[in-house]
Order: sequence, then structure tokens, then C-alpha cells
Amino acid sequence: MKHQVFLSFRGEDTRLNFTSHLLKALKDTGMNVFFDEETLERGEQISPALSNAIVASNLSIIILSKDYASSKSCLAEVSCIMDCNRTQQQIVLPIFYHVDPSDVRNLGGSFKTSFNDHESKSLDQVQGWKNSFAEVGKLKGWHIEGGKFDRPETDYIKDIVEYVIKKLMNNKSSIAFEELRENTKTRDEIFRNNFLSKVLNQEIHILTPSIGSTFIRERLNNKKGIIIDYDVDDLDLLDYLGVKHLVMEINKFLRVEELTKYISFDELDELDNNLFLDIACFFKGNYKDEINAYLTLHSPYMLGNITLLSTREFLIISMHDLFGEMGKDFVHQEAIGPEKCSKLWSLKNVYQALRYNKVKKIMKLSSLIRYNNQFESESAYIKDIVEDVVEKLMNRKFGSGSGELVGIDDQKEMVLKLMEQAENRVIGIWGMGGIGKTTLADAVYKEVSPKFEGRCFLQNVCDKLEKQGMESLRNDLLSELLNKKIQVSTITIGSNLIQERLNNKRVFVVLDDVNDSDLIDYFGIQHFGDGSKILVTSRDKQILKNGVDKIYEVKKLNENHSLQLFSKFAFKQLNPLADFRDLLNKFVTYAQGSPLALKVLGSRLYQRPKEEWESAIEKLKEYPESKIFKVLKTSFDGLDELEKNIFLDIAFFFNHEKKDFVVEMLSHCYNGALCGISNLLDKCLLNSHTVNKLQVGNTSQFISMHDLLEEMGRDIVRQESKDPGKRSRLRSPKDVHHVLKYNKTSQIDNLRLGPTICENILNVRFLNFYFPPTDNRTKL
Repeated sequence: MKHQVFLSFRGEDTRLNFTSHLLKALKDTGMNVFFDEETLERGEQISPALSNAIVASNLSIIILSKDYASSKSCLAEVSCIMDCNRTQQQIVLPIFYHVDPSDVRNLGGSFKTSFNDHESKSLDQVQGWKNSFAEVGKLKGWHIEGGKFDRPETDYIKDIVEYVIKKLMNNKSSIAFEELRENTKTRDEIFRNNFLSKVLNQEIHILTPSIGSTFIRERLNNKKGIIIDYDVDDLDLLDYLGVKHLVMEINKFLRVEELTKYISFDELDELDNNLFLDIACFFKGNYKDEINAYLTLHSPYMLGNITLLSTREFLIISMHDLFGEMGKDFVHQEAIGPEKCSKLWSLKNVYQALRYNKVKKIMKLSSLIRYNNQFESESAYIKDIVEDVVEKLMNRKFGSGSGELVGIDDQKEMVLKLMEQAENRVIGIWGMGGIGKTTLADAVYKEVSPKFEGRCFLQNVCDKLEKQGMESLRNDLLSELLNKKIQVSTITIGSNLIQERLNNKRVFVVLDDVNDSDLIDYFGIQHFGDGSKILVTSRDKQILKNGVDKIYEVKKLNENHSLQLFSKFAFKQLNPLADFRDLLNKFVTYAQGSPLALKVLGSRLYQRPKEEWESAIEKLKEYPESKIFKVLKTSFDGLDELEKNIFLDIAFFFNHEKKDFVVEMLSHCYNGALCGISNLLDKCLLNSHTVNKLQVGNTSQFISMHDLLEEMGRDIVRQESKDPGKRSRLRSPKDVHHVLKYNKTSQIDNLRLGPTICENILNVRFLNFYFPPTDNRTKL
């Protein structure tokens, strides 16, 4: 696996403090950092996996602490790193942490004592270690003295991260691991021999390209295992190692279509599947004796399924980081919240599950919740504290008592269920203006965003595009996700480093009010890491069809929730005052489940006397509320000329009519009427519903629009002119009578008239004679 950065450090000195903070800062920018989690001293030689990780990294950071040189494995890492620096121009960045750089160059101070101790044991590698160590001391790096007059470590970390990004962006000379391997076949032979020696518990030396010895192949064929402590990143390497000679259990696990970060293990049986996940989540790096009881309890023969690797005198269960990360991510993907996952290994997740009193759900866990007795790093504690503070502040400000969240819980749960499905990476939230798309997306964002490594809520995308442009908006998003100022001026995100950094982060992004499907790809969501989720809100269903995996339609509020929301703003309480109940019902009927209308009207009437309520409802019959219609009209303004005309015609003449009838009538007036109606349906300006046979004698599809949209359409025409005779459409009998009486029909395209008025009609394109509701006849 390719890494951008390799971290070399002595665990006892800096693992829980400086190194943990630096690691988090690097990962927050999307860096793929190799961080060895083993806490045991490995000896004077590093494993092939660790060696390959160094070779496969573009840059190595060596944190030189007081007792760094006392660790033989750290010195072995330094030798390998400096070898890569010489042979493949790998960037090496030393950090002199509370040590004098001159002591590193000259092997003085505490380092002199460490090397004298190594020499006393007659180790052959000491001179090579000393040369590499002194060479590191001559490189430019950071000197963190740690005195009271020194800068805060956070400032150093900020500078180091900026420097690393800059160096990697400018680095053109790094050699890929795959290219290097082609020119170092001797290294491959050593690699394979080490692997076979550990599997067969005997020193093995093979110089041929394939494993020609029948005896060795037979011994391999008798070995059974599903866990291997090597960096397996392509199938050719597996063939070279002789994996095909092992029994099918290991082949089923490793021999897949493509060995990537996510390796399918669908062919494993349930027993091996659970064993793999348990080790990935709980037992990686633990002593064999420590987990013997658990494995025996699980199944007496499970120990035979594991390759136990010998590390000095200790037997530990070992698994490569590639597999461990994959196993944990499989569990992460089981659900959005930790309380619904089958395994919990993080103290934070256990705390979160217990904190929200999810007792019933916790009892349904299919495996154990294990307390990790290893110490947490400072960065982990800080992360938990920050998330807890943010969560408390968000709950205080946006708790369930907020008026905007009335009636939203059921719909939020529906979206969360869609997000829990692995195949739904991009989810669309669709609905008319003011129906609560942004509020719903915001509620989901507040619920789950802390569980992701990066997050961003990009609100009012459509408006921001007009003000600052696509490039600037995308850079804002990328900067937020990578915790660093990003400037990309190309149409696509061409920088490999930025793509890799994005790919290393599991993020949650909300793109609010999107009016162009191309924007979804333009923002670079294809580069977001595995497990990322993207919510896109839009009024246009066709836009979502072209860019999302699943679409959720926001439902209007029911009567009970409408009453609660209106009361929340009109009375600052969920229940209305008894004297206002009848009037309140009239406003709720007018709003037709629109949260926007309920909120605006309720706020307008707060602390107003009953007489003003009565006057306000009368006013709405003639003059719509401008704040509501301003939001709704943005959808109308985005229509083309054909769609605008069809929308206004339906608002005036064809609301709640049969679809076939509407299409037939409008096709006489416009070319492409059916296409226009379809577009209006996608943009939530029209609704289509089926009426069953019991109501109309047969099944028919009807066209309708929300009452607020209908009123908006009529108001748009009313605003064309104060003189009814100069308007494009007439519906009111009063206006029609005025026009006909004074012979002012020269501007009128359409009229809706009673059966007794039909004189002096000029330039009229559509004329509808209507009858009382008791008369089923319609004449055109």
C-alpha cells in the first residue's frame, strides 16, 4: 500500500503526546500516514511489512527523542529510511524533540550511552546504525526544545504539516513501490524467504522464481490460515510468495478480483468471518495466552485457523494494518451509529452507546464490547473532549424543542436508514420550495457528522455560485474537508496528492439547493474516501436522477404537526390558545403543510390581537404573503418560457384536472406541452396523483399543484398590470366583467367565463365555459 508519510518514533517517549498530535494533524489533512501501532520492542531487524512501508512512502518523519537510540528497532528503521533517501531520493524530515541536534550529529549525550550499550552486546549492525543516525543529524528539520520560552507544540505541528504538504506537492522524484520492486529482485527473494520461514517455522532459502521444491509445496499445502502479516497489494506478489500452495481458507480470503483497501471476504464461512472481525477489532497485537480463553470458548479448533507469528519469546496474534482497517470498516458500515454495530472497541463509542440509554439495542449486540486497557493518546482524549463540547452546545442550541424541528424526526430516520445502506453513497432530498429540505438535511447533519473524519454543510449552493463562482465554492469545500487552504483552478481536481488526501478521509457532505447535476461531480465527490456520504437537496428531481443513488421526497407536515409548528411561532408554545383555535385552523389549511408558510405566518401573528388575526386571513384571500412567495418564486424564475406558460395556465384553469385532458388542451396551444408538464412535475411545481375507480368510475391520473403555488401563479399574472385588460390571463368573474364591459380584450390570451357572457371577444386563445358543480357538463 502506498503511503505519503512514514512516522518513525520511540513509542514510550512520544506515542501518547507529541506523535499522536502530529499524526492526527497529518490525517486531518487527508494524508495517508503509516503509523506502527505495535507497542512491543521488535528486535534489531524490522519486519518485511515495515520495511515495505518505508520503501512505499514518499516522505519519512523521524521524531528523535531522548531515548530514541536505545531502541534497536528504531535504529533499524533509521537505516532503512536513510537507505531510501540515498537510493530513491525519499524526503526525510527529522524532528529534534527535546534533544540537541548536535548530539544527534556527533552521537553525544544520551545517544552515546545508548550506542555504547549496543556495542557492548557485540551487535553487527551497530556501526551501520551509527552512520545512519549521524547522517540524520545533518539534515534540516525542526528543533523543539520544550523550554518555557519555546513556542507551543501546536505551532510546530502546524508548520510541519504545511511543510510536508508543500514538499509532497513539489516532489517529482519519488519512485513508486511497484517500480522499485522490478529492479530489486534480491529484496523480493528475501521477502519471500522470510514469509515462508515464518509460515513453516523453519529457515527457508529459495532462489528460483517459483517454489520448485515439492516438499515445501506439500508442507505449505498442509498449512491453514486466514491471517498474514504482510503487505499484500497485488496478485503477482501473492503468486511469487507461493500463497496458491496454502489451503483454500487463505486463498478464499486473499484471492479476489482486486486486492485493494476493501477486500471481499464473502466466501468465508460465518465462523471464520466472525473470527476475522474479532481479531481486527479486539485482538490484533495481543499475546496469544491473553486471548486463548476467548478463542477456545468461541470454538475449540479456531486456534488452528491462525498463523501465530513468533516475535522474540512472545507469541502474538498479528494482522496487517490493511486487513485490520478493513475489518473495522466492515463493522463501521453496519450502521451509522455505534449502538447498532455488532462490535465496539473504542471507549468513545461504548460511552456514546451507553450515554444515550440505548440499553435494548446494546443487548442485541452480536459480539462482545471489550474494554481496551491500553492507554489512550492525548490526541484521542482531546478529540473526545472537543466532540463532546460541540455536541453539548449543538444540543443546547438546536435541541428537540426547536420549533423548526417539529415533525421532522420520522423523516430524519428515513434518511438515516438510506444512509446506512452501503450502496447509497449519494442521497438526494427532493421537494418544493419551503417544504423543509434544508431543515431535514441539517437535522441529519447534526446527528451523524461527528462520526465522520471530515464534514461540510455547503448551504445555498445555487446562490453562492452566482456570487463567488464554481471554482471558489469548490475550493471552500475542499479546504474545509482537508483542514487546509486549497486552490484548484482546473476543471477537474488534477492534483494526485489532493485526490489521495480526499480518498484517505471518510467524510460527510451536504450540498444544499443544487440546480445543476454537473456540480455534484465537479465538487469531486468521486475522490472522497470509502464510507463517505453525500446529501444533495434540490427542487428538481431530474437533477438528482442524474447524480445520486437514492432520492427521498420530503413530505408535507400533517395536520397535527402543522398545528404544533404554527403554534410554536404564533404562541411560543406547541398548543394553541383556545380562543384562537378556529382561526388557527384556517391558517393551517391555507399553509397546506408547508413549514415555511406556517413559520412565516405564525411569526407575523405573534402577540397580535384576535381582530388582526381575522383581518390577516381575509388579506391572504387577495394578497399573498410576500416572504413566502419570494421563496416559491425562485422555482418559477428558473423555468423556460414554455414551462412558465404551462404553469400559469394550470394555476388558472387546469388545477385538479385529468392529466390526459390537460395535455390535450395545452397541446393545442404549445408544442412540447407534455415535456413541459413532465419538467414541472420534476421541479415540484406540479403533482400527479391517481384516483381509483370507486371515485370516478375508472382509474385516472390527475394534475394538481399546492395551493400556495396556485396562489403564486395567479399573483404573478395579477402583477402584470393593474388593468385587468392588459393581463395575459383572467379568472375572476369581477375582472372578466370589467374587461368585457369596457371592451378591453386586446391583451388577453385566455378567459374563464360564465355561460352568459360571450360578446365582444377579440384575440382570445383559450375560452373555458364552466357550469355549477352539480352540472357534469363541460363545453369548450
